[in-house]
Amino acid sequence: MLEELRIGNVVGLPDETTLVVSREVLIKALSRAADDEIFRPLSLNQSTVSLLGFFEEEDAVFKNKDFPEVALVFLADVLELRILNNVLLRENMAAHRLQNLLLDLYGKQPEYVSPRDELAESLRAAADSVLHNYIPADKSLQQFNFTLNIEGHSYKVSYKKDFEGYWLFSSYVLLV
Repeated sequence: MLEELRIGNVVGLPDETTLVVSREVLIKALSRAADDEIFRPLSLNQSTVSLLGFFEEEDAVFKNKDFPEVALVFLADVLELRILNNVLLRENMAAHRLQNLLLDLYGKQPEYVSPRDELAESLRAAADSVLHNYIPADKSLQQFNFTLNIEGHSYKVSYKKDFEGYWLFSSYVLLV
């Protein structure tokens, strides 16, 4: 899969999160040659196409304002890619492959649109402000978590190291 990736492609990670491939990420992945361990194809379905800016125009037909002549049609078990109402492809496809195809055809690719989780944004801001108090002394750790109390609720917030060794907020869970 690594040989197919371009800067700006959206891929899945083993922890079920998504990543937009940057120049730095691509260089680091190439130097490690660890493609199978790091990246997973992000399968396109009626939920994930919104990450590429597609919206449902009619039942199971998705469009993107930057590619008005392109339609993604979800049939029972396969995705149809239509251009000007003509079927170009009929196959299940990963997000990065659709991005690359549209880049080849139109000179631009659909951009990643991050789903908005306002609670996660608030928790990330609060957790980042106290992160320095919780960074583990063990430099070999790749992830850690701590409890954050906000407005009468407790949350377990988790951090993971990125490719460059920086700690990034990765998830949260409401503790009961």
